[in-house]
Amino acid sequence: MKTKKEEITAWFAYKRYTSQFKEQALERTDRDGLPKVAQDLGVAEATLYAWKAKRRWEVIIKLRVIKLDDWDFSSKLSPWLSQGCISPRRVLTHLGDYERQVGSNESTYWLYFELLWREYFQWLLYKYGSRLFHLRGTRDVNPLLTFYPEAFMAWKNGNTESDFVNAFMRQLKGPTGYQIEADKSFPATWSMNLG
Repeated sequence: MKTKKEEITAWFAYKRYTSQFKEQALERTDRDGLPKVAQDLGVAEATLYAWKAKRRWEVIIKLRVIKLDDWDFSSKLSPWLSQGCISPRRVLTHLGDYERQVGSNESTYWLYFELLWREYFQWLLYKYGSRLFHLRGTRDVNPLLTFYPEAFMAWKNGNTESDFVNAFMRQLKGPTGYQIEADKSFPATWSMNLG
């Protein structure tokens, strides 16, 4: 377990590298492998891995056609499912009927995938109840708690180094605050490392 001082030192080490340095290091990892580049540059393998994961997220978002304000980009089933107005089984039945009649496509795949993902979390909540939200989690272990107020405020206000995170955070402040699941999960995941 890291001490508070080690956590703070690691965070500042993570932040001290320029974007250009990070990108060049990642290009080298693609060519020479992560362990060798970490050793050559004197950067922890975990740090390089975190940079690589962040880059992969941003590439995924760039490749995906982002329609931040397009109302037609989601099924809008979430409130109906959450209130029990329609069951996941019924949605799956209609989805299967649609695919048999019209054919499957990327949209039907993602609707099915997201419905399964939603059901997973519903059953997880059913299994663990309020323990899912306890500070020590379902495994009852102490979490790593480090808080950087400046980084948090930058994230909250949509003022980070990531244009995507900024766009999503500003969207939350819009007239409805409506977001599809992917638009919520990207800034949430990004915030775990605060950049």
